[in-house]
Amino acid sequence: MNPDGKKKLKGKKIPNYDSDIEVDIGSENAKKYEVISKTIPEPTSYDGGTITWFNAYGVVDSATKAPAKIKYTVTLSELPAGKKKLFALVNNTPQELEFKTTGSGKIEFTWDEGDPPIGIWP
Repeated sequence: MNPDGKKKLKGKKIPNYDSDIEVDIGSENAKKYEVISKTIPEPTSYDGGTITWFNAYGVVDSATKAPAKIKYTVTLSELPAGKKKLFALVNNTPQELEFKTTGSGKIEFTWDEGDPPIGIWP
């Protein structure tokens, strides 16, 4: 884990979209917690459309590898044209994420769920 608490993770290839993300757990958490890559699930049918999962990560306790319940920020590229919603998969249930535009073609969200895949819909 970087001492600044940030880690970049490669995402699944999506046409015309940079699916890499940066997870920032904060320098104060960098010694106790870490960010890991996880297996990206298959697409999920949802509300008449399909959620395409493009990245999956875990924020875990460095010693026990148990999911952490700490606040962290994820920065990623703005959603592709025609995609308006961002989701996380929590206990096999899609949950919409609220995000804000940060400029320079990026968006971010702050959350505290330890190990969600994230995806776009429809």
